[in-house]
Amino acid sequence: MRSYGQFCALARALDIVGDRWTLLIARELAGGPCRFRDLTDGLPGIAPNLLSDRLHLMTAEGIIARDDATATYQLTERGRDLGDALKALVRWGIPLMARGRGSDQSRAHWLALAISAVFDGTTLNPPVRVQILSGTDEIEIAAHRRAVEIRAGHALSPDATLRGPQELILRTLAGEIPLAAAAKGGLAISGSQPALQRLIESRRLRMASVQQAHRCPRLSAEIRSFMNTISAALPVRSIAAR
Repeated sequence: MRSYGQFCALARALDIVGDRWTLLIARELAGGPCRFRDLTDGLPGIAPNLLSDRLHLMTAEGIIARDDATATYQLTERGRDLGDALKALVRWGIPLMARGRGSDQSRAHWLALAISAVFDGTTLNPPVRVQILSGTDEIEIAAHRRAVEIRAGHALSPDATLRGPQELILRTLAGEIPLAAAAKGGLAISGSQPALQRLIESRRLRMASVQQAHRCPRLSAEIRSFMNTISAALPVRSIAAR
């Protein structure tokens, strides 16, 4: 393993997970334990010997563990801590999908992961169920008051259905493209557009609340400082008044 040779937390992290394929292996294992064959199927293009090397390194660093009884690999608690970083990178990469798929490989669970990252922390009430269809991939979005759940498969009685290329679906769900523009661009939308719009809007509201939360600490500190100044002054005035 090559090192950046920098005493920096980011550099140290990249020493471990910055090698090609490492984060994609973590992506595959984020869905649950996998056999070696499962990983090769989910990582088209990786050579078996390179996959073995990466698995050995990730095991040595405590990111994954091998269950000899089932011959599967799984993320450790340390490995699961990469979850937020993976979702952040997925969200950052969604605009790059606008370039189109080209000759790139695709898997349904990759699309499910991206949609899950888009709606991470989002809730919605009344609930909405959406069917996503892209090529042969089927994804169900079930949004309710506790979470937005994403799973591969057929949705029963969806409120709305989106059919089209992954890049258009993702950018629409992320609110980057209005529904009308997405439809003109080739996205087939059926069912209740108001229900679909509520789902997309719930994500925007969630992002707005997160941004507000980041601003609030500074405001709260200023308010506390002001109140402390007032509190310190009031007893003096009270004593003087007596």
